[in-house]
Amino acid sequence: MSYIAEYVFDYGQLKSTFVCALEHWKPQTISFLELPPEIRNMIYNLLVNETKDRKPRLLDFKPGSFSAAPSLNMLHTCTQVQQELLPLYFSIVTPHFSIPSRDGFRTRTFTHSFQTEVVAWLDKQGPDAVDYFHAISLRSFGLPYVDCSIKIHKPMVVEARVRSCKMYEGCEGLEASTDQTLAEKITESLKLSNTGLLGLRHFELAEEVIDQLQRKIESLSANKL
Repeated sequence: MSYIAEYVFDYGQLKSTFVCALEHWKPQTISFLELPPEIRNMIYNLLVNETKDRKPRLLDFKPGSFSAAPSLNMLHTCTQVQQELLPLYFSIVTPHFSIPSRDGFRTRTFTHSFQTEVVAWLDKQGPDAVDYFHAISLRSFGLPYVDCSIKIHKPMVVEARVRSCKMYEGCEGLEASTDQTLAEKITESLKLSNTGLLGLRHFELAEEVIDQLQRKIESLSANKL
């Protein structure tokens, strides 16, 4: 290294100062948290944008998940990294979660799903700290299949769409009514959020609406038989 420096900087005071510094240089390490905030944010952005097309599953938020993107595994390093990275992550990535069903026919309360420990970990970040979602997409297991998407377009402007994968006569009206009901519930709930974004309680609201729509569709189907 000093040979290269002598060759490139072989003149004047620069030679003696620069080469002397290199000769006494030793490899050093620095804590990630000691980096300037803007540098940490650059690293976060690189991590998230590189894997933003990988739709995260709720299971990927478990500590030590082998299939999770590096940005997700980094969330478990320390509290400060969580607080800095979570808002950025969910501002770029839209999570697509499926709601598991124990009996194969109906959805179950989100917080009682088999990923309970993951939900508990997110919830430990605080009631407002988890309100980071700009959009969420849910799909129920079991017939009738129902897709649900919720988006925040701008402060307090919510778009909610709930669609059944199997159509029945009269179902279109049910879906339109469900869209309006869910949007109203989400908008009202957002008044309690310091961030104005979606959180775990909005998953639960969506899950309740999905379950109600499933029951109505089943009732319509039974009446047609």
